[in-house]
Amino acid sequence: MRITLRAVLGWLAAMPSAVAVAGVVAVAAPGTSAMPAACVAPQRAVFACPVGGRQLVVCATDPLSATEGALQYRYGPADAAELVLPAPGADWRAGTRSGTLMFSGGGGAYLAFASGRYRYVVYTAVLRGSGPRAGLVVERDGRLLSSRRCSAPALSSLGPGLFEQAGVPADERGFELP
Repeated sequence: MRITLRAVLGWLAAMPSAVAVAGVVAVAAPGTSAMPAACVAPQRAVFACPVGGRQLVVCATDPLSATEGALQYRYGPADAAELVLPAPGADWRAGTRSGTLMFSGGGGAYLAFASGRYRYVVYTAVLRGSGPRAGLVVERDGRLLSSRRCSAPALSSLGPGLFEQAGVPADERGFELP
């Protein structure tokens, strides 16, 4: 599955407050101190897609390694994220887990962000016969609460290379595509 920056910028172009400079997706939030849903320099998106009228984004700081940097989940309208995990300054590795998915004729990867009784799973996969899938699953106490697919192709760098580079702990719980 190859998703281009052009595809992501296409859906962002429909949002008047979104701009892209040198491949970094940024969102202007005039008159507000709220954190935007999109990544802002010096961050970069390692996953991004529209989900209905919202943005689903995982941002990475530069540099990102097993000893420095961070990953952060963001969800909400372009100008102000409704949910950011973990909170800025918190230990992101404490509640973030990674995993890969293997199917006959396909595979995928995911990041799971925990917050109390909730788990937010951002995933991307390719399935033989049905093509690419990407989206968000929300669980409460281990049970499916919500499942939303991306409404346009996702920009995704999720996979073993990123997980190893960033030192993201493996998810022992596992994950099944909805």
